[in-house]
Amino acid sequence: MNLLKKYWLVLLFAIAIGSVIVINYVSGSQTEENAGAPRIPEEISSSQFVSPDSHETDKDKTKIYVDVKGNVKQPGVYQIDSGKRVSDVIELSGGFLDTAEKNAVNLAQKVHDEMVIIVPEKGEETSQKIPLDPTEEKLRLNGAAEEELTTLTGIGPSKAAAIVQYREENGDFQQMEELLNVSGIGATTLEKIESEILIP
Repeated sequence: MNLLKKYWLVLLFAIAIGSVIVINYVSGSQTEENAGAPRIPEEISSSQFVSPDSHETDKDKTKIYVDVKGNVKQPGVYQIDSGKRVSDVIELSGGFLDTAEKNAVNLAQKVHDEMVIIVPEKGEETSQKIPLDPTEEKLRLNGAAEEELTTLTGIGPSKAAAIVQYREENGDFQQMEELLNVSGIGATTLEKIESEILIP
């Protein structure tokens, strides 16, 4: 009888040990599976989200005034963000009239403060030079198209294209000396045209 009792005690003890081993094995397997599973990122809060617009500089947000004249539906002075294009201002003015010579307007050109955009009538020639006083006219370098730049002394089509390219890649000119960084323009050329242009 005692032998049978001892047998049952040993058997129960073995079952208990086996149960502990099985439980530890299962728990360890689940831990490894969880460790290998990809971690699901927490939802990004609104305070962590960075909008592309947040990278705008103060310069981009500066308000400027542009005067639109000629063959547009609503000519007038418009307030617009710095860095916008002529196409944006034309859109604000209601768009071109049917009589407008659209090819005479550089829609890709960046606008600047106090800029005057003249939309000519079909067949009409115009120059976007801005008069500074009754006896003299100067060309705004930052607002001039290639065709207008060729009216400057010593500036042909290739140099005009180089000026526009430099302006598009580096932004508006801030001082006369920056023209020396343009391919094909040296001190002699700068001396010839500095009395004919206006910066900024």
